[in-house]
Amino acid sequence: MDGLRRGLLRHAASRGLRSRFLCSAAAPTPTVAHVLGGAVFFAAAERGTAHALAACDLRLPPSITALCALGALSSIPALGGPLNAALGPAAAWMRGALPVLLVPAFLFPAVVEMPPSEQLPVLAFFGAAGVVATVAATGHTAAALVRAAPPLVVDAHAASAAAASALLSSRRTAALALVGGAALSAALSQVAGPSRAACMAPAYVGVTVAAYVAAARALPAAVKKFCPPNVGCAIVLALFFSAWGGSEEVRCYLDGAGAALLVAVQPCMVTLGLYAHTHRAVLVQQRVALLALCAVTCPLLLFGLGAAGAALGLPAENVASFLPASTTTGLALLMPSGMPLAKQEWIAAGTAFNSGVVQLTLPLLLTGTALASRSAFARGVGIGCTAHVGGMVALLAAGETAAADAAAVVLVVVGVARSLLIQFPPFSRALAGVCEGRTPWGGDDERRRGSPTT
Repeated sequence: MDGLRRGLLRHAASRGLRSRFLCSAAAPTPTVAHVLGGAVFFAAAERGTAHALAACDLRLPPSITALCALGALSSIPALGGPLNAALGPAAAWMRGALPVLLVPAFLFPAVVEMPPSEQLPVLAFFGAAGVVATVAATGHTAAALVRAAPPLVVDAHAASAAAASALLSSRRTAALALVGGAALSAALSQVAGPSRAACMAPAYVGVTVAAYVAAARALPAAVKKFCPPNVGCAIVLALFFSAWGGSEEVRCYLDGAGAALLVAVQPCMVTLGLYAHTHRAVLVQQRVALLALCAVTCPLLLFGLGAAGAALGLPAENVASFLPASTTTGLALLMPSGMPLAKQEWIAAGTAFNSGVVQLTLPLLLTGTALASRSAFARGVGIGCTAHVGGMVALLAAGETAAADAAAVVLVVVGVARSLLIQFPPFSRALAGVCEGRTPWGGDDERRRGSPTT
């Protein structure tokens, strides 16, 4: 077992999963029952929270609520250690599965109406300007408030994370997913009740896993910097289903397999509550910078970008759908529940846009925003608050390991804060009003009202 653990850790290091800031401590290799038990706990916590919120008539995302509750418990030293020991292996496996589970979110644009062609250049300019503004504002906020170098974070479950990564790049996994999915779909097709989308769901889940494995193995490292395996997988699936049956087949996939995979994302979000224990020292040391980012800089950025989109004459729903682009996809997809003006089908496209822009222009972006000469923590905050996981990957590829570690922390903390703010009705109503060209105090923007594109 020790040899297996060392091999898995070497595999993780070769894939950029470890660094100076995030290291591994010796921990027993978890059993399958241990991992499955933890996964069942996270799923039950998310579903139990959903029922409790419904009983209290509270309109809050269950996963975010359960995440915050777990975070509150994990922040207590006497409870955090036992919780991490019991749930950490499952959390590592579930986070490792997130890229596959999020693949369907990138297919939504294939079945929705595209904006008019004259709006596309304006949307691209708006998105790119938002990237630059977010990197600069968040990075310089952190540079002004950072306190020394972040302390070392010990990851006791790096072996589980490495094992999950190895499993999702294995040919055997792809073959089993295809054969098992096809067999289950064949069995369901013999039953009269299920719809075609439900019957095809197991087979299409298998196709998704196989396509992800193929992308993880086939894409060169240079390509993965701006097109990670889940985005490559989504492109392959979109082409495959479009050729197989056009947009109707894509819709069938999204209604069946896609819906099932996206439902599984919610328990994975709950696992992030353990960060309150594993990253407690960092959170305490940098609490002033993180508080300023969550309570001041990021809310102001949301309103500023909303106002900029309205001033450019973009439709309000397009502006609102682009605002979550700087939040990691799993959390961004929850935002329409608090601000229905944002369209879920466009949110994943926005997060992919931010990730791609940052990964393609990282050196220029850091130099242009004057962050290249700042601390590694400030660079990590700027990139993590803008391009989330894709930004972290870009920093690792550039050898910025300390900055990548800061990005890993901030993409969770700031992402959760943004998601909670959007669920606060006065905030979301004011933000929606700004996207529609109204000032927060109720006035109309004359430039917006006279714009030919609205």
